[in-house]
Amino acid sequence: MRERTRPPTHPGGILKRHYLAPLGIGITQAAEALGVSRQSLSKSLHEHRAIPPDTALRLAQALHTTPELWLNLQRTYALWHAAHQSEDWRQVQELVVTTETTVESEGLSPARRRMHGQAHQSRRRRSTGHRPQHPVQVAQSGQSQSDV
Repeated sequence: MRERTRPPTHPGGILKRHYLAPLGIGITQAAEALGVSRQSLSKSLHEHRAIPPDTALRLAQALHTTPELWLNLQRTYALWHAAHQSEDWRQVQELVVTTETTVESEGLSPARRRMHGQAHQSRRRRSTGHRPQHPVQVAQSGQSQSDV
């Protein structure tokens, strides 16, 4: 995945600039049409509040979009800011690795091991139709979860 150098646009800004402004709709009119409070919508449009799921459903209905569009925009925005406001999360140690992935991925870099493990789990879910039953192992100690 490509690393973003600039922050993603807040979904409220997208709503304001790409939907409401071209249609000539103000905050009060939009809030009434959506059935939300003017204050709530104003905070979202001015990028002081997240777009909640119920508002995403309302926006999707009113603007012929999908709720996933608004929720994905919000998720992307929030995740980028969380990752850039603090570096503490980079210090977290891995707790578990899949047993099968450990054997198959020896000699690979940590990033390649993660990619390999995700691909393996995805193939396994497709072939069996369900998620595996906790095939995990504590990464540092090499003990199985039952030993811990």
